[in-house]
Order: sequence, then structure tokens, then C-alpha cells
Amino acid sequence: CAAVGCYVGIATQDYDYLKVKMNVEVSAHSATSTTLSVASGRLAFTFDLKGPALSIDTACSSSLVAAHLSFISLMKGDVESTLTCGVNLILIERNTIMFQRAGMLAPDGRCKTLDASADGYVRAEGCEIILLAASSDDVTQLSVALGGSAVNQDGRSSSLTAPNGPTQHAVIKSALLDGRFSASDVTSLHLHGTGTSLGDPIEIGGALGALADDSRVLVLGAVKSWIGHAECAAGAVGLVHAATNLASARMSSVAHLRFVNSHVASAMSVANITTGLPKTLQSHGLK
Repeated sequence: CAAVGCYVGIATQDYDYLKVKMNVEVSAHSATSTTLSVASGRLAFTFDLKGPALSIDTACSSSLVAAHLSFISLMKGDVESTLTCGVNLILIERNTIMFQRAGMLAPDGRCKTLDASADGYVRAEGCEIILLAASSDDVTQLSVALGGSAVNQDGRSSSLTAPNGPTQHAVIKSALLDGRFSASDVTSLHLHGTGTSLGDPIEIGGALGALADDSRVLVLGAVKSWIGHAECAAGAVGLVHAATNLASARMSSVAHLRFVNSHVASAMSVANITTGLPKTLQSHGLK
């Protein structure tokens, strides 16, 4: 049979911690029930998949990196299709308390992407499986083409968890180059958009450097403003959201956006960026 790859973005160890908390007796199945590498391995075993099976932990980008590796495998001809997955379950309070004490979480439980009152993200659960295929014969009701991808790392920024604008700019340019696109070809941008006063302006700044073009309006979307941040599954959630918007030719609005952060408002205006209300993507030339 044709080789099918399985790439799973997964990071948290909640189930393992839950077993310890509940004093679950160690058994012969303890290792395979809690080891993250087995998440992809069990899917391959269950469905008899013979391609690469990888579990990927790069924190919030885990399932996007999974999609990137899937794309590379397809382009190289190593596989004919892949399952690109992302999963995040909140089973214990440990990580939520840790993030709250670090000041990362919004006290009101609202992810206020791009808003002046943005004060943290909101944890969310998610489980997505996306079929990527080299052949257009494997189409479904919700099918889009993945034109290019790129991955990099921020290197040294102001802190370990802080984003870096120039490297975000660079990775967008690399993805455009990989797909042989120009900035003017891009009419919508789905933000990482965690809803933090530091991260949102840096992300917008990086995107402006790579995508600003006076010849068209760039429409922004932020699925985290609606469902929260699914962490290691967030990238797959964003891909599904993007595909849904493309299929309907509409960009959903950014929830909880009342007053745009002053650090990004002027830049958005100058760069011909719009957000806040549902926008018809076809009106901006996107098919």
C-alpha cells in the first residue's frame, strides 16, 4: 500500500501527572499510555500506516511544525499522504496554575487579540487531524492547497518566551519564497494572536515587514479570540480555521476587539490592514 505519514503535535504530560496524582498502579501498559512518542506510533499501528510517524513538541508551534514536516515529506515524494495532527487536553490544574502565576493568562478568561486591554491568553483544548495529500484526487468537501511552508527559531530575544519581530518577518518571507508567492498575493493573515500586550504588536510588526503592500487590503483573523489558545494543537486549529474561511470566502471577525492597541493601530492603517468585522475575502481578490 502507499506510504502514509503520521505527524502529531503534542507536548503536555497531563495524563501522566493525572495517573500519579490518582495513585494509579504501574503496569505493563504504563509506558505506552503516557509516552508522547507513542501518540503517533499508536495511530500508525492502529491504521497500519507505513510512512514516518513522529510526535513533535515545539510548544505552541508543535502542530504547525508537524504540517511543515508533512509538507516536506509530500514534496520529496516519501509519502503520498499524511495525517497532520494536533492535540491538547487539560486534565489537571498544574499547568494552568503555573501559567497563571507567571502572569501569562487573562484574568477575565477572554483572549483579546490586538485590543488595547489585552492582558494574557486563555487555555483551550483541541484535537484536529488534517489529511494532506500529494494528489488532487483525494479531495473532500473542505479542501485547500498548501502552497509553501517554512520554520525558524527566534534565537535570542528579550526573554526565552518573548517573540522576535525580525525572525517572524524572516519566516514569512521564507514561506512566500517556498511557495513562489509575492506579498501582494496574500490577502488574509491568520494571526498567532495570543492576546498579550507584548506579543501582538511584535507579531504585527513582523507581518508588516513581510506582507505590507499598498495594492490590496490585508484582512486579519484570530481564531484564538474565539476559542482560546490550544497550545501544541493551536497550529492545526489555525489551519482548519483558515481552510474554513477560504471555503466560505469570508474571514470571521476578531472577537473582543473594541480598541486596537495603540502600538499597532497606526501601522495597520499605514499598511492597509483591516480587522474587527467579518470581511468577504473574494472582494479582496482571494478565490
